[in-house]
Amino acid sequence: MKLLNMESSVEFASLNEVKVLLFKEILSKKFIFSGPPSMYKCSMDLRPPRNPIVGSHAMILVPCRRTNPNFTMEEKMTSNHQESLRMNRATNIIFWNVCGANNDDFRRNFRKIIDTHKPCLIALLETRMGFYATLLNDFNFTEMIELPAEGQAGGLVILYDHKVVIVNNFTRRCQEIHAMIEVLPFRFSWLLSTVYANTNIYDRETMWHYLENISNSFNRAWLVGGDLNDITMISEKFRDRKVSHSRTSRIWNHINNCRLVDLGYMGCKYTWSNHRKRRKGLIMKRLDRFLANEEWLNLFPGSSVTHLPKTYSDHNPLILKLNSFTPIPPQKSFKLENIWYTHPDFINRVQST
Repeated sequence: MKLLNMESSVEFASLNEVKVLLFKEILSKKFIFSGPPSMYKCSMDLRPPRNPIVGSHAMILVPCRRTNPNFTMEEKMTSNHQESLRMNRATNIIFWNVCGANNDDFRRNFRKIIDTHKPCLIALLETRMGFYATLLNDFNFTEMIELPAEGQAGGLVILYDHKVVIVNNFTRRCQEIHAMIEVLPFRFSWLLSTVYANTNIYDRETMWHYLENISNSFNRAWLVGGDLNDITMISEKFRDRKVSHSRTSRIWNHINNCRLVDLGYMGCKYTWSNHRKRRKGLIMKRLDRFLANEEWLNLFPGSSVTHLPKTYSDHNPLILKLNSFTPIPPQKSFKLENIWYTHPDFINRVQST
């Protein structure tokens, strides 16, 4: 910041984000601070000091972004703690069934999503691509885990920034990519399973049996995300044929056998549509979701899932915001109703409470 109407000043010390100025009082008693356009200007009046030792000097604390190199150890620990609190903000992960990623229309929409949400990791499903180096280079990601498509069907790729996401090991199958990862600044690893379930029911059953085997042999934090190509209840489908109760019961049994919980969502209700008009056979379903076990929920209790607006693909992108802090709900004020006084047991109930 710049201090106007001042003859001279001496920088007495520089604290973390606060600058201390020591200068002689001059005839003009008012000083105006000018800063960036995003900040309000402020002014202050200097009054005669009550302490005669101070004399004719005044000290003003001015907000700044400098850091004193001569911090004490206690001040450094406090600064590091404040910095860690700033870093522990929601970290974005995006899953998106793109229905083909090898065209300019996809790239334009993909760039907008990246620029808007700045994810550290993106999983693209149904890419219909066999070579992903162009995606890695064009969109400024540093590492990837790829599963090439079989002809013009399927295909998975996970793009990430190695400065934020650390991948310890991974395995690939025809419908899944499983990776042990760490997402900084969170200092713990967990299993991320990216799935693109086949439309063939027998292949989907094979995928679910593999996930159940993971659940039985893995007792650490686990997150499953992607396109399950199934709905779990009647309300997750709009129009089309009647929902098969045996089919919804089967997928619920698989989810329960894996000891997973649906993370829910904010935003639009459905994640897929056939792009038809309402009177011409419009069908919508919630096919994409995130599931997690109890251990993962304990690590990220404040995390949330949002269905982003549909663009390019017939599937909505899903954004998961990692947050290890539980949001504190606003406290409701207590209200006393006058009619309570008329209750015969009112005094006794208040005294017992």
